[in-house]
Amino acid sequence: EGLGPQQVERMLEENQALIMAILENQNVGRFQECEAYLGKLKQNLLFLAQVADTQTQRPGMPPAMVPPGPAGAAAWGGQTAPGSLPA
Repeated sequence: EGLGPQQVERMLEENQALIMAILENQNVGRFQECEAYLGKLKQNLLFLAQVADTQTQRPGMPPAMVPPGPAGAAAWGGQTAPGSLPA
């Protein structure tokens, strides 16, 4: 099961605080302190990406990434993907 919206929001807020701490430490030359914050930020981002990857796609939603050309057209029922140029 994925995270609920409230948990995701909390993690995003934590990531924002981590980014601010990283910037503040960089500005005063505390690069070693940045490493711990960067490690936690990376861990959070990878976790959120993994959660997003495991979420099931809602019915009726187009694929997030559609390759251009014939493969993309097949994925869109014979039509080219929105925003793509016709072949």
